[in-house]
Formats: sequence, structure tokens, C-alpha cells
Amino acid sequence: MKGLTQRLRKSSSTQPNTLKNSVLSSKKSAFLTQNTGLPFTTSSLHQKLPQTCNAFDGIRYGYRAEDASNLDEIYVNSRSQGFGEEVKRRIMLGTFSLSSGYYDAYYKKAGQVRTLIIQDFEKVFADYDLILGPTAPSVAYDLDSLNHDPVAMYLADLLTIPVNLAGLPGISIPAGFSQGLPVGLQLIGPKYSEETIYQAAAAFEATTDYHKQQPVIFGGDN
Repeated sequence: MKGLTQRLRKSSSTQPNTLKNSVLSSKKSAFLTQNTGLPFTTSSLHQKLPQTCNAFDGIRYGYRAEDASNLDEIYVNSRSQGFGEEVKRRIMLGTFSLSSGYYDAYYKKAGQVRTLIIQDFEKVFADYDLILGPTAPSVAYDLDSLNHDPVAMYLADLLTIPVNLAGLPGISIPAGFSQGLPVGLQLIGPKYSEETIYQAAAAFEATTDYHKQQPVIFGGDN
């Protein structure tokens, strides 16, 4: 899978054997969504953000500015002061892609790719019960280290965005350590397969103790 760090790739690749040795059988399957959908899926999420953030008006939800003397200033100042730079950036990108002249190029195209992503998952689930893989392409990055690199931050969502856009259930569980930091393993299932996902996650944790271990930064040995 493209985008994974080498250490994380090595750590994640051993986990199917753990499940296989407990109660499940596993096979590798070609899966294209993570390699093809990020630009469009990221665009789709940005398009939903402006509407979602409307609720944070300084009255019902979110931060409220103290220097407002009327309703308009409450809205403007609360959002200007309360939203971080990345939130503002995503709101601007989402608003731009929904604006006149760009709707077909961005929003419509993202919707078409979302349909392809859903079909991609359906093809896999026609032969398999669950999809297993890493939750993120790397371990957690240092605080503030990617603030000036939005693309790198978006890549951190590489493996979870398609699952959400396809409307599928999933779970992330501890699966070891890399570079002294925890690695997450995600299990993804078809719609309404939560029971199967919970059973598989429980089987994995029953045969490992990763969920009981602590990383180095919290005083652990890993």
C-alpha cells in the first residue's frame, strides 16, 4: 500500500498472522481505493465543512467572542477567533469548490468518485468478511510539526477517509509499536457488520497484550 512508512508497513504486515492463528483465516486482496481517492475524498469532506461549522455561531455552540456588540459581530468575531488556521483553510477550500463555475469540476466529480469507492468496497466484501490494515500511514507526528504542511496533514487521513465516505463501520485497535509510538490496526466491514467487527477485534485483543502496553512517552518500554 502506497504512503506507508517502512517501519509501519513491517509492523502492520505481521498482524494478519495473529488473527489467522486465533479464530480467523486471512488472504491478501488487491484494493485500489486508498491509492486513487484521496484528492477527491478530501475535496468532498471540505465541501461539507462550511455547513457543519455554521452551528458554531458563538450562541448555541463553540467559542464566544467577548468583543462583540451586535449579532453580526458575535458571528464574525467568534468564528474568526475560535477557528484555527486549518479549520479556516478547509472552510475556504470547501466554499470555493461549491462556488459557481466550480461545482461540476469539484463537487460533482467528488460525488462520482465516491460512488466508485463504494463499488470498490463492495467488490472486496463479495469475497471477504472484513478488511484489515493500518489506521494511519505513519505513527503520530510531533506536535506542531506539520502546521505549515497541509498536504502532509491530509495524507494522515489517507486510510480512513474512504471508509467514512462509503458509510462503512470500522474500528481501530492497538497493534504494536513503531519508533516508540503506538500503531493502530483498523478493521472495516460491510454495512451493518458491527457485530462481526467487534468479534474480530475481541479475538485479536484476546491473543495480544498491545492494549495493555504503554509507549515510551508515557513511561512504557516500547
